[in-house]
Amino acid sequence: MCKRFTMLTWDETMSVVRSLEAHAPLNPVPDWPARRIDAFPDAEVSVIVGGGCAQSCRACPFPCGSGPRHSDQGPHAANGNLQPPLCGTLNVRPLRWGYPMPSDGKLVFNTRLERAPFSALWSDSFEKRRCIVPVMAFYESSSSEYALNPTGRKVKQTYRFGCGKPAGESSEENLEAAATEHESSVETRPLLLGGIWQDDRFSIATTEPNEAVRPVHDRMPLALSMQGALAWLAGDAAAEQLASSDMKSTALYPAVPEQEQLTLF
Repeated sequence: MCKRFTMLTWDETMSVVRSLEAHAPLNPVPDWPARRIDAFPDAEVSVIVGGGCAQSCRACPFPCGSGPRHSDQGPHAANGNLQPPLCGTLNVRPLRWGYPMPSDGKLVFNTRLERAPFSALWSDSFEKRRCIVPVMAFYESSSSEYALNPTGRKVKQTYRFGCGKPAGESSEENLEAAATEHESSVETRPLLLGGIWQDDRFSIATTEPNEAVRPVHDRMPLALSMQGALAWLAGDAAAEQLASSDMKSTALYPAVPEQEQLTLF
């Protein structure tokens, strides 16, 4: 269960939006001297959603800015390439991480991809309001490994995953520095995580783990390529299959041990 990730700055998120719209490589501009921070459930995060409709259309059942493009061709152009999938430009919204449960208000911040279409909590958002959460890394806790935090308390060992150089190109010193500084020279570009949203809230879609994450956890966030992200936002019927294909090829660097955050209260 993903309950922590490293956010991009606002400027970096806007750079991701421009890359998606232009079908250009992801190369976010560092918002120096700002530092990236880690997000936890209920944190406010900059999330990418669809833009507004260019014109009124009776075929579009969604409020302006919340639905997929109403095109007979879907997000695919005649040449087979994915085009910007929405009724306008992409937008960045500040949303809080987690849906409150109707029964007790507790936050649910992960959405199992295979259950989303059939869940009363997720189905409407899954059909009408998808989003992309750009991150530099996410964390997963091992179910079998434990470590001592700085106070001496035994906690589950947490690992950090990011998209970067293959293991053979990353020195052990760099990986250790990444765990210490929450910034990594081996993280070469953002990860595009699939999510859903409603009102001022969002949740991250999760799926089966790839080879990098499987030794640590039995679930992981839905990490998408640029084409996969556009298909996800468009609500393309093949988006889930494309996402599954992306997961097999996503290059995540080996897990780096990360100490559990201290509990203050």
